Amino acid sequence: MIFTALISGLMLFVNGFFFLIPFNLPAMPAAITSALDLILTYLASPVNVLRYIYNPIFFVAMILVAIALVNFHYVYSMFTWVMRKIPLINYH
Repeated sequence: MIFTALISGLMLFVNGFFFLIPFNLPAMPAAITSALDLILTYLASPVNVLRYIYNPIFFVAMILVAIALVNFHYVYSMFTWVMRKIPLINYH
């Protein structure tokens, strides 16, 4: 609840800041736009191949497991830090 309110407040501040800019920002040059589109296409093509091979539900599960495995150490460290802060549990 508090985290959602902080994110909403931050987004409101950023939107308000961009609303107060007195000039229009220039358009992105076509060369940069086409280069970014090419990079995104190259990044998205392996994902599309995996989507074609695997069931979409299994694909989403694979992505979630991969993210969990990459971030396991950080989540475990945060969990143990929280457990140490609770004196009733006496976690060492």
